[in-house]
Amino acid sequence: MFEGDISSVVIEDGVTYIGARVFQYWDITSVTIPDSVTSIGADAFEDVEATACYPAGNATWTAEVMQNYSGSITWTSYEASTPGDLNGDSLVDDGDVAQLLWYTLFPDAYEIVGSADYTGDDLIDDFDVAYLLWHTLFPTEYPLN
Repeated sequence: MFEGDISSVVIEDGVTYIGARVFQYWDITSVTIPDSVTSIGADAFEDVEATACYPAGNATWTAEVMQNYSGSITWTSYEASTPGDLNGDSLVDDGDVAQLLWYTLFPDAYEIVGSADYTGDDLIDDFDVAYLLWHTLFPTEYPLN
């Protein structure tokens, strides 16, 4: 089993199920869950104390769904953002590029809203910063997913 030092997890859009004990050995403090998640395993958050952020306005997120799942979970809603809007200001601009750059350098000190793996290599790094910068200049040639 992997033991990690990850404090904030953003589950990618498209994931539909969060499995049992998936966060058990991780030292997370927050997890952001996308609209696509429709089911959570009974012990998904076993031994975890964290904030779980779920999309506002989605009828799936009822009191029955927002349980502790064998952990201590504080549920809070978030407004779904536009792809590339990593600082939550409803714009995709140089502020988002800066936010992503700072996140790649100091991930524990800077949060990003949404997915930022624009190069599709399962990493969030300087290549994604460059891609987002190019998107702000040439959005048609550098689309965001």
